[in-house]
Amino acid sequence: MTTTAKILCVGVGNSTVVGSCAGADLDAKRMFDLFKKTFSNISYSNLLLNDAATRSAVVSGFSEICAGDESTTTVFFFAGHGGSQRLKNYAPEEADGRDEFVVLYDDYLVDDEIWNIISSARGRVFLVFDCCHSETMFRLPAAYEFDKVKSFWTIIRDQIKALFSLKKQNPEQLRASTVPAFTELLCWSGCADDKTSKGSYSGGVFTNAILRTYETNKSLLYAAFWDKLAQDTKLRSAEISKQTLIKNKNSENSFSKFSVFN
Repeated sequence: MTTTAKILCVGVGNSTVVGSCAGADLDAKRMFDLFKKTFSNISYSNLLLNDAATRSAVVSGFSEICAGDESTTTVFFFAGHGGSQRLKNYAPEEADGRDEFVVLYDDYLVDDEIWNIISSARGRVFLVFDCCHSETMFRLPAAYEFDKVKSFWTIIRDQIKALFSLKKQNPEQLRASTVPAFTELLCWSGCADDKTSKGSYSGGVFTNAILRTYETNKSLLYAAFWDKLAQDTKLRSAEISKQTLIKNKNSENSFSKFSVFN
């Protein structure tokens, strides 16, 4: 199957919400250049840096890269501040009781919102987050396992349980567990949800490790590439990066048959 890539890279080195995040815009620019160079068939690409990375622009771009059929590969990269906050009310899809979020130029984008967007993608989804608290920034719901999606009725059951256990909760605060359409989702994160990432004006430690690994391992499939990446000594001395793979469908459009960069 011929694949088509849709690419969105976001780097927020300066935010009106939190402040500066040195090197984040550089990271997004370099990863954007890498994706543009390595994906042979690109139908959409966008780079949003600093004040261009508003909430409306990022949500619009995210929705665009998730539009397509099973032959479409959705590629998203974010560098900037990431955060984590404890939930005020029980949410069945947040196993750790916390929301993770990325900080855009003018607002936040919460993991639940990211999940609801990427769930509509029909092909492969490749996400890279170089920010703090980023392991499940796409929000891996408790209703899902890594290699098996629970049934729609199981999700409804969990929602009903939550409803009856929280009689005083505003119904608008109940979160929808959207059943994904994608074939596979691969997420690379700079650190665990309870950890922070490192970086400087020369870029994030995680992004720099990806770029170094690529220079000597250009054609490796994702599993072998990740093994090489995890061995990067500068990365290992700074933070413990995380990889998540969700297999949703049996498809020839699988990460096991492609380099992640094509």
